[in-house]
Amino acid sequence: SEATEKKLRSIIQLHESDKVDSAEREEVLLQRIQNIEEELTGKLAEEKRLHKAKEQLWADLQQSRHSETTFRKQLELLTQLKEETESKATTEKSSMSKKISKMNSHIERLHRDYFFATALAIKMDHSMYGKKPCNTSVASLYQLAREERVPTSSWPRWINRRILLLQ
Repeated sequence: SEATEKKLRSIIQLHESDKVDSAEREEVLLQRIQNIEEELTGKLAEEKRLHKAKEQLWADLQQSRHSETTFRKQLELLTQLKEETESKATTEKSSMSKKISKMNSHIERLHRDYFFATALAIKMDHSMYGKKPCNTSVASLYQLAREERVPTSSWPRWINRRILLLQ
């Protein structure tokens, strides 16, 4: 380095100088050489420390790259899993909608059958007790009950009143 070169030039100048005696010159030269050696030892130790730090940074960088790659793979797998789950959910939702539709249709048929059976039983009951027969169709009564949103539990009473009104 520049400082080391200056010290060496200083040593050479001192050596060439006739003002200082040789014993003194030798002692100063040895002291300066020792100082240079200590400085070089310190710089060498610093260089080794920097080299170790560089190697550690390199290892950390490699680990970071590995972690990033692993993270990207996991992200891809999660994205794929999400897409598969959404696809299955859509399929299951569609399947469930169809099942619910079939069940609602079946429930509607059961309600209709219950209404018809109840209405026919009430009509037969009226005719058995000598009341005037009702010529209104059960289908039209059912349609009217649906339009008026008569609760299922109230159908027998509602049917009876309607038949009495229509006689």
